[in-house]
Amino acid sequence: MDDAIIKTVVIDKVDCKETKTSKNNKQYCSVGIEVNGKWYNGLMWEKQIDTAKQWKPKDELMLIFFQEEYQGKMYSKFKLPTKENLIQEITTIKKDIVLIKEHLKI
Repeated sequence: MDDAIIKTVVIDKVDCKETKTSKNNKQYCSVGIEVNGKWYNGLMWEKQIDTAKQWKPKDELMLIFFQEEYQGKMYSKFKLPTKENLIQEITTIKKDIVLIKEHLKI
């Protein structure tokens, strides 16, 4: 998942499937979202399920997008960013700002 990107998008459609229980007794829900005509799939676990069930078209969401291979085929996926993901993104942005300032000699 090295090519993952955090992006804020507006969803066109959302399809939140029924909640199921995994083998280790945790609840999950398969969710599909359409963004700019392209579908992405993700799994929402436990507390995330309530969040995903509230999504509707035209909602603006910050998500992590990535490609995942399954049985030799690539799939477009998404997941909710964690606190650590957001801290890493902020750190990267701060480093970029420093480089830009150095380039502009500010």
